[in-house]
Amino acid sequence: MGCMDTYASLRISEAEREPVIERLKSAYALGRIPLTEFEARLHRAMTVPTRGELAAVDSDLVPRRAAPQATGFAPTGHHRR
Repeated sequence: MGCMDTYASLRISEAEREPVIERLKSAYALGRIPLTEFEARLHRAMTVPTRGELAAVDSDLVPRRAAPQATGFAPTGHHRR
C-alpha cells in the first residue's frame, strides 16, 4: 500500500469534515451545484468514514492551481515565430 493509499484510508474526524461542508455550502450559494446535488454531497460529507472518500465529495469544487499562461515564448526563452 502506497503512502497516498494509506492517507486516503485513514478515518476522519468531525473537524476534517467542516471545511468540506463549508465549500459545499459556498458552491450551492454561488449556484455552482443544484439543491439536490448539494443535499446528496452534504449527506456524503457527513457520513463517509475515510479521507479519500471525503476528498471525493468536493474534488470538482476545489480550486486547482491555474495552468501557466501562454506567454508567446518557447520554454527555452526564445520568441516563437
